[in-house]
Amino acid sequence: VTGVQTCALPIYNHVNNVRYIEWMMETIDLESAQKLRNFEIHFLRETFVDDHLISSSLIENELIKFKISNSKGKMIALAEGHF
Repeated sequence: VTGVQTCALPIYNHVNNVRYIEWMMETIDLESAQKLRNFEIHFLRETFVDDHLISSSLIENELIKFKISNSKGKMIALAEGHF
C-alpha cells in the first residue's frame, strides 16, 4: 500500500506516469526486474494527493501482470511484461 505524496505530483496535481511504473517495479525482486524484456502499461484514471494505492504483481511463466488500484477498489493502471 502506497500513499500518494505531494512530491509525486507535477503541476497538474496528479501523479506522473513514471511513478506508476516505479510502484509496479517495487512489487518484484531486482532479478525479475532486470529480466523484463518489454513492458506495456495502460493508465485508466488519475491519482491525486492523499489517495491510497495498492500495487501488486503476478508472475505466470514468461509473463508478469501488474495492477494498481485505489483503496476504493477502482483500477488505476494495468501492465504486462515478458521475460
